[in-house]
Amino acid sequence: GRGTFRFIQDPHDGVMAGVFAEMFARFRYEGFFVDAGLLKPRSESTARMDVTDFIRAIRASIARALLGEPPGSVRYLRRRVAMEDRLGAFRAPPLDQVLFKAPGEEPDPDEVESPAGIHSVADSLLKFGRKNRPLVFVFRGGEWIDRPLHDLLLRFAQGASRAPVCGFVFYETADVEAWHVL
Repeated sequence: GRGTFRFIQDPHDGVMAGVFAEMFARFRYEGFFVDAGLLKPRSESTARMDVTDFIRAIRASIARALLGEPPGSVRYLRRRVAMEDRLGAFRAPPLDQVLFKAPGEEPDPDEVESPAGIHSVADSLLKFGRKNRPLVFVFRGGEWIDRPLHDLLLRFAQGASRAPVCGFVFYETADVEAWHVL
């Protein structure tokens, strides 16, 4: 599974917006499509979106996507993700009930944002991709991510070269820190 990961400037409208709409329509049909929508900081005082914000949005999107999956696929994903998710990032609501059929708790944000936590979350997310149903995840707001979330996405991008996954992070033109790939 050779996947891909890209930061893409949001086209909003025009020809490129139509191209992406067609591409995503096909991905919805052929892949495990997870659209987290527009991710922004929780408040004006929070200048960046962190790993916990990202995980919450991705969990909700994955839970919605799993509702359309056959029970056998859900069981298969449960086993794959459980092997990798050491922190329980994907065992918290609302994904806990849909994927694991058991109540879960929100993981400790400090653990999740540690280097080991970032690796665990990224590697766990990669497990949602399968050869017959590659994971395609999309979100907007790439200009809002903080350094640990940036590191998580780069870890995911490294894994995408050997996993059946595609990640698309759309961004708006904005001033970003020097460490940001934008």
